Amino acid sequence: MGYASFSGLDKVYNAVLAVREKPILVLLEKLRMWFMLRFNNQQRQYLQKWISDVGPKIFGIIEASKKDIYLHALDLAARSCSCRKWDLNGIPCVHAVAAILYRNEDPIDYTNAFYKKDAWSRAYAEIVNPITMLLKVWFEANGSSNL
Repeated sequence: MGYASFSGLDKVYNAVLAVREKPILVLLEKLRMWFMLRFNNQQRQYLQKWISDVGPKIFGIIEASKKDIYLHALDLAARSCSCRKWDLNGIPCVHAVAAILYRNEDPIDYTNAFYKKDAWSRAYAEIVNPITMLLKVWFEANGSSNL
């Protein structure tokens, strides 16, 4: 008879198996590192599933914007529209998408660089390294020398 996994708790247990006899701070640091690596790997896998240069939610907003077209004053060079949606979130509004498509251009090219795949890959390119100085201070304050 097999055992049920409780949402990955068995993986967490196995991750700390080597350090479970250490002080609690070392154990917590190991857990923190494990969760950071797991989160980082999940973000990289998520990034590989992108079908466009922008994220799936942004891509969906732009695709939905292609369907609704109304009259507003906009400036493509300044990336601004009188409805203010484009100004506020950096994603072309329905009016901007209409004008961009009329010019036979891609609305994704007018999306803020913050939403692009390149920005996401730079954000998750490296893991966040632990701050060992704080651990050293903590251990010294508690009178322990185990690191």
